[in-house]
Amino acid sequence: MGNGSPMVLPPRLRLSVVFEATAPQRLSPLPTTSLRGALLRAARGLVCPHDLATLCRDCPTRGGCPYPRLFEPKVALPSGGEGDLPPPVSMRPADGLSTAPIALAPRNRLTVVLTLVGAEAIAARPYVEAALAGAALRGIGWAPPRGEVQARPRLRLEAVRSLAETRLAPAPAYRLQLRTPLLVDVEHSAVRSPDAAVLWRIVVRRVRLLARWYGAGAPEPAFAPPFEVVSSDLTQRTVKSVSVRQGQTRTFSGPVGEVLLKSVRSDDADLAALLAFCADVGLGGKTLLGFGATDAVPSRANARGHRSVVRSF
Repeated sequence: MGNGSPMVLPPRLRLSVVFEATAPQRLSPLPTTSLRGALLRAARGLVCPHDLATLCRDCPTRGGCPYPRLFEPKVALPSGGEGDLPPPVSMRPADGLSTAPIALAPRNRLTVVLTLVGAEAIAARPYVEAALAGAALRGIGWAPPRGEVQARPRLRLEAVRSLAETRLAPAPAYRLQLRTPLLVDVEHSAVRSPDAAVLWRIVVRRVRLLARWYGAGAPEPAFAPPFEVVSSDLTQRTVKSVSVRQGQTRTFSGPVGEVLLKSVRSDDADLAALLAFCADVGLGGKTLLGFGATDAVPSRANARGHRSVVRSF
């Protein structure tokens, strides 16, 4: 796909994380938006001797602390200051985006899939598991009735199990399934129905950033998209991320649904590897919040013409 040498992607470890409800509660349709905040607070509390109001950038022990490297990584900018890096941790709900708030009765379970990217993040698995247990105790939902949003019923971390990496054999076509909203801006406009060039740019950017900072170096995929977008059936979904503790609500919108990709070469092993990698680590922005969860499924479809459907929800 690139210069003819095998593509080297960062190692990743997928974890199935199972929580059990200890009391009746309701969760966001995208529960990882709430889990992320509880996870970060718990992770920082495990290692940080300072008040949570203290910024990591002002901490003299920051260089040896696992928290910023895993959850708030930064890079020094040539012009001064710091820029954000994509964290080597991503999450997704195992069942994708719900159409309504999720109701859990006692002993009901919630499963999310968490992926650690790179050798350092993988080695930090015990730290991440301890933070997940702390996040469960903090709670990520609210107690019924609907108005009592201040209550945070606890969960219990039931199990954390390793999952195999996603692997794909080269195929003539793939169904790229967007399970949660894809958050990407292209020329300051939100992407609603990506064409082949835009979708390829999204894939390449995600892979290059993670490979550069958490792998052996950036692979060099081909400049031109190695696939055509044959058809797409997408729904524009809006998700609210509510922080009860901070009193803030943020709204995110992006497409979910399916895009049918026809490979330029049916034996393109690099394309299969890239799609499998992105299925594990997500695409676009805010993947630690659960956005950009994708699956890639080989397909023998050979549709003629282009069909694109975008609906608002």
